[in-house]
Amino acid sequence: MPSIPSNAIAGTVALLLLGSPYPAEAQTVREQADAAFAASEWTDAARLYDELLAQEGDDPNIWYLLGSARSSLADHAAARTALEKALEHGYPEVPARFAIAKAAAASGDAASAFDHLEKLANLGSSRQVVQRLEADAEFAAMRDDPRFADILFNLTPCNDAAYREFDFWIGDWEVQNPEGQVVGHNTIKVLLDGCLLLEDWSGLGGSKGISINYFDHRDNSWTQTYRDNTGNIGTWPNLIGALNDGAMVLESAPGATPMSRWIWTKISDDKVRQMAEVSNDEGETWTVVWDSFYIRQK
Repeated sequence: MPSIPSNAIAGTVALLLLGSPYPAEAQTVREQADAAFAASEWTDAARLYDELLAQEGDDPNIWYLLGSARSSLADHAAARTALEKALEHGYPEVPARFAIAKAAAASGDAASAFDHLEKLANLGSSRQVVQRLEADAEFAAMRDDPRFADILFNLTPCNDAAYREFDFWIGDWEVQNPEGQVVGHNTIKVLLDGCLLLEDWSGLGGSKGISINYFDHRDNSWTQTYRDNTGNIGTWPNLIGALNDGAMVLESAPGATPMSRWIWTKISDDKVRQMAEVSNDEGETWTVVWDSFYIRQK
């Protein structure tokens, strides 16, 4: 989470096209304030930002920078006031709430800090925020509180229960046809801190393939992208779907010819059924083209 908004390029373009947004004198003060901030000269930076705000009291960026400078001076009450003004005037909510929570924690106001952190967690996951909460000394006194653990959990990406819907497929499996004959071996692993499942398939006939499987919280869907050692990408269109009555059902996009549908059903902790169907009439009728049972290898 940057201390200073990344707006140097946009600001340069604005100055070239439209001229400075401040009068010449104010622009000089802004340059001096930013230079003091960059040099960690917090007293000068805070004084100069205060001077600017006397003219530009609704600028959320200046309020945020003033709050950051006040925090660095351990003037936590003044920092919170400035940061709350930044939030009020439209500064991005994630960095603003984090900074307010940090200032509140530093001043011993855990109740306010928890309030802002809980609102922050409701905005969505962020591994960067989790890392800061675990590392920044201001939050040390809050870490034994169960609420802190809940906030960390809610902020950690891919922790939602939906990301675990396909976990029944994870494991090292012998794959058999319905007659009990071995047709291959498959290993499914969790990668990227729980955000992705990776399949590594080897068939007895020399076929090999891998797939990545991931949940997209934007539309609550699962996607599988499979590629094999034939190099024929068109054979394996992306499959998209969801958990349906305990079975993972993924299909190719409507209108594909033929349409494909793959279904994974948990039978027990040590057995999974995988079945594939195709349709040549846009999903009116389906024909089974693959049926197998996964037997967990222990």
